[in-house]
Amino acid sequence: MDKIQNVALFIDGDNVNKSTFQHNFDEIKLKGRLCIKRIYFDFNVKLDDKWKNIILSNGIESISVTNLPGKNSTDIKLMLDMIKEYYSNPIIDIFIIMSSDSDFYHIATFLRSCGKKVICYGESHTPPMLKNVCDEFVLCKIKKKNDSQQINNLVDNLQINAEENLYQELRQIDLYSIPKSDIQNKNWSQYPYYKEYKNRVYILKDIFDTIKLITENKNLENKNLSALKDMLIRADSSFSEKNYGFNNFKDFIVSLIPEIVQTSWNNERRIEMIIKINI
Repeated sequence: MDKIQNVALFIDGDNVNKSTFQHNFDEIKLKGRLCIKRIYFDFNVKLDDKWKNIILSNGIESISVTNLPGKNSTDIKLMLDMIKEYYSNPIIDIFIIMSSDSDFYHIATFLRSCGKKVICYGESHTPPMLKNVCDEFVLCKIKKKNDSQQINNLVDNLQINAEENLYQELRQIDLYSIPKSDIQNKNWSQYPYYKEYKNRVYILKDIFDTIKLITENKNLENKNLSALKDMLIRADSSFSEKNYGFNNFKDFIVSLIPEIVQTSWNNERRIEMIIKINI
């Protein structure tokens, strides 16, 4: 199995879209073990309830920077901390900068010259000089603002809302699984992310969404089944098959989502292999 990389994430709060932050952050979690995750901005200017919720729910360390007149104090503080972590924290394999600001050109050049991998998550207006100096540039997901498309999707949205309302209703009863006899709303049976097994209905929406995210970012075919479990834990540290009443991960997969994750026993290596993920 590939060695898990230790990752340090530095977020330029002055240059990040909070409305689409979570989706991009969820992708970043799949890059490796997030040893450091910090966001920098002036609390007096930027910190609102939405940012507070994002920071607390993701366990991000927040650094308040008082901007001096005529100076980009946030960038300066962020870069100083990156240099500090390089010298004091040698276990870091990957430095990720979340910003579209060309000011990070020099720190990216320095870290790469020292043998560290540098990834930048930025928006479309990120200058080529920053994109090209990093080992990898990832274009951040942006919020679509197409009003006509929104109107055309009204029916679909109503369906999505119905699914979401059912999901929230069942989640209030139990987080992972519910006795079938306790469910009053029978609409669960029309949605693929509910699975009936031994007279219980299992709520698998979060698992399906996470596996879809993993599949979009990682190729796990022909990898050990344990690689999928490692990625699930990396994406959500609270994941455990024991939450669903199973003693091992293979039984969880085979019993609840065999149509999503197909596996095969490798006699030569004596391990369970992923042959296909359908999602």
